[in-house]
Amino acid sequence: MSADKSLGLTELAEAICFYVGAWHDFGYEEPPTPECATIPPLGERSANAIRSSNCAVDEIDKLTRQLDELRSQLMSEMRTDEDKRNERVDRMLAEAHKSRCEATS
Repeated sequence: MSADKSLGLTELAEAICFYVGAWHDFGYEEPPTPECATIPPLGERSANAIRSSNCAVDEIDKLTRQLDELRSQLMSEMRTDEDKRNERVDRMLAEAHKSRCEATS
């Protein structure tokens, strides 16, 4: 069985949230209190914010690739599960048919 492609999704999502927060210079669109910073306007972001936005994009790309791989993994596993379930049902039906035939003989 291949490696579980869902491993690490939470960490990637958390990293994206952090980098987006840094892109916003950890400000708020609508600050909850007067002491809280607002998001600086575009064109006025810090160098750290710009670096963080690039990191966010890189992490989003990683997450997108991993989600595509996870989707493929799940689709494959669901098809295999369905095939195995169908085989089991076919065996059960064949056994039931055989039992009925033996009972009527």
